[in-house]
Amino acid sequence: MSTNVFLPQTDASMLIIDPTLENKSSGLCDLLVLAEKSSIQLSLLEKKSNKFLAFEVFPNPEFRENFSWKDHLEVATSKSKILRQYEFSKARICITSTQYTLIPEALHHPGDEQAYFKLNFKEATDVSVHRAHISIYDLFTIYSIENELQKELSHLFQDPKFVHHSEVLLNSVSRLSRNNSGKQLFLNIRQNEIDVIVTEGKKLILMNSFNRNSNEDVLYYTLFVCEQLGIDPERTPFTLLGEIEKESALYKLLYNYIRKISFGERTRTLAFSTKFNELPAHFYHTLFNLALCE
Repeated sequence: MSTNVFLPQTDASMLIIDPTLENKSSGLCDLLVLAEKSSIQLSLLEKKSNKFLAFEVFPNPEFRENFSWKDHLEVATSKSKILRQYEFSKARICITSTQYTLIPEALHHPGDEQAYFKLNFKEATDVSVHRAHISIYDLFTIYSIENELQKELSHLFQDPKFVHHSEVLLNSVSRLSRNNSGKQLFLNIRQNEIDVIVTEGKKLILMNSFNRNSNEDVLYYTLFVCEQLGIDPERTPFTLLGEIEKESALYKLLYNYIRKISFGERTRTLAFSTKFNELPAHFYHTLFNLALCE
């Protein structure tokens, strides 16, 4: 059981609390956390019903200047109503980074994770290397966690389970694409990165992540992937996930080149309090689908 050590103040940019949470016995929920430099996102998932009952977001717009994971996490945890008022049985934490590589099962050799990682990210320092098995696509994702981040999270939460965002997205996309035998492109929009996933039926064609500083960056990387894979952006279905609205400048820019755009739906195996109805179904896709990774 977690220990409540957080301060009595809240400053979340978004806060959703289901009233029934007040009557729940402590320990009936898991805490899900998405830790990225641009924001900390938290939610409570009732284990028995697989239902989300609470949600908070703490943005960090100044993360590029003198960034410190300790300071970033301290701001969120000291002001979080979820962490201050409710207990949870365990914490699952999603780490986001572009430093990862996918290795097919047939080519993966246990114990060679450091070699796989260094082959792609020679300059990476002060990180620990991890792996996760993505059974749905018969592959492993090899990824890094910054040592400072892992230390701070392990200090805040007892025996947290770490999950890389590539594992979360591949598990969720496998569900979203299972009824379509043709090629599909999924574009997951995050504050400062994007994830591009291409599937064809039950087959994974590509997953890659890119840093972005502008809407034009998103368009460039998306069309670059289409060009490399021979995808017609006017005929191939595109599914948007993450924080993007239909009236946004980014959506309008993409629609100039991509015609068959739709927004992703929530995974049917997960339930949400009616309080979540104010959120578009495709928003915060990575955090909520962390629930699929046990």
